[in-house]
Amino acid sequence: MSNSTTSTIGPATGKQRLGVIDALRGFAILGILFANILSWSLFKFTPFTTLEQLPYYELNDTLYSLLSFFIDTKFYSIFSILFGVGFFIQYDRQRNNQEAFLKVYKRRLSFLILFGFIHMIIWSGDILMLYGMMAFIFIEFRNLPPKKILNWAVILLAFPLITDLIVMLVSPGWMSPEVSLAKKTYIDQDPASVVAAFESGNLLVTIKQNLHNVMWRWFDFLPSGRPFKVLGLFLLGFYLQSQNFFTDKGRSWKVFGGFFTVGALAHFIGYQIGGSMALFASTPSDLAYKGIMAWYLVKSVWHYRMPHYCQLSIILNGVRRSSSH
Repeated sequence: MSNSTTSTIGPATGKQRLGVIDALRGFAILGILFANILSWSLFKFTPFTTLEQLPYYELNDTLYSLLSFFIDTKFYSIFSILFGVGFFIQYDRQRNNQEAFLKVYKRRLSFLILFGFIHMIIWSGDILMLYGMMAFIFIEFRNLPPKKILNWAVILLAFPLITDLIVMLVSPGWMSPEVSLAKKTYIDQDPASVVAAFESGNLLVTIKQNLHNVMWRWFDFLPSGRPFKVLGLFLLGFYLQSQNFFTDKGRSWKVFGGFFTVGALAHFIGYQIGGSMALFASTPSDLAYKGIMAWYLVKSVWHYRMPHYCQLSIILNGVRRSSSH
């Protein structure tokens, strides 16, 4: 998809907007809301001994498992892809006016980083600052051929496994808690004191605790590989929109059913193995857990290079070969 004309630099309006993109963006934000509720409710930080005493403990545990399977890391991925889609739409309208467009776009990214920084002071789970920082790198890929952009997406999505492998070999489980006392356990603070700080009613105590969480949130980007994944997903979204995926090739129940089925199978295998995306691998099974998740992403992306990437049978063959080893 290419637009040789130059339009006014500004937000898309009316027929310029893609309804499917707006709908997916709203869907992604809803999923992110569900994911963040685990922290806002303090459920993630509440000690297991306390959770076990609460009414409906088993129901809560089941709901948490469902959220982990269907929500956790899924919706930021969608949102990241849509960020890349949004940039392509704007860039495509300004191909012949790149200098002026980039000046405006970089200013917007600067404000995004500033807004993310302010937001981070009151909410440790902010993602906007990281998005803005990664976007400054992302826009430098804009003039590469589509296939090269897709190749870079694959490399970036797979790269965090290398870091995990090195850490596992050199210092297994580096910076991981020896014992998990809650869904989220810091190595320098017990979960009960985290909950107490947020329930104190003291603004300064709350902000101090949040800044502590911010520090570990950014450290967690290392074992989770979040910066590389975000950049890779930006590039994937850019590529997909350049291929009219959201307006043509991807608007098929066959495509949706294929990727949903393979994704569910990959995640089911991963959860049977067990592990955490937020911790460095300490054992081969931890690495295998991350590997199966990365395999699905990379395998899915790579099929966009193929003429018939929408065929479920092609993807399922990869699943069968992988699970037979």
